[in-house]
Amino acid sequence: MSRETTGPATPETPRRVRVTRSAAAPSTPRRSARRLDLAEQTGLGQVWVSDLLRAQGRLALGVIAVGIVGLGLLPVLFALVPGSAGIRVLGVPFPWLVLGGALYPAAVLLAWVHVRGSERIERQFDATIQRQ
Repeated sequence: MSRETTGPATPETPRRVRVTRSAAAPSTPRRSARRLDLAEQTGLGQVWVSDLLRAQGRLALGVIAVGIVGLGLLPVLFALVPGSAGIRVLGVPFPWLVLGGALYPAAVLLAWVHVRGSERIERQFDATIQRQ
C-alpha cells in the first residue's frame, strides 16, 4: 500500500492521506469447473450447451405443432359445418370472427407458453451449472 501525504500538519488540521490501493489482496471470483467448461468451450461444455439447445428446440417444435394443427383445423371446421360461412354475429361473418377474434389471442397464448417454457429450461440449465 502506498501512501502520499499532502500539506503541512498543524494541530487544528490532521494530515491528509491518499490511499492508492488497499492493503488486502484483490479477491478474484472463484469460477466453478462447470462454468469454466462453458466459458472455454470444452467438450463437456459443448455437450451442456447442445442439451440446452435441444431442449429449447423441442419446446419450440411442440409450440409450432400446436399452432399449425390449430390453424390447420379451421378450414376443416368450416368445411364440416358449411352453414358457418353464412352465420353473422353483429354483422361480421363467423369465420372472420374466428380468424380475427380467436386466432390472435391463441397466438399470444402460444407465445406466452413458449416464453415460460424457455425460461424454465434456462433456469434448470443455470441450476445445473451452479451446482457443485
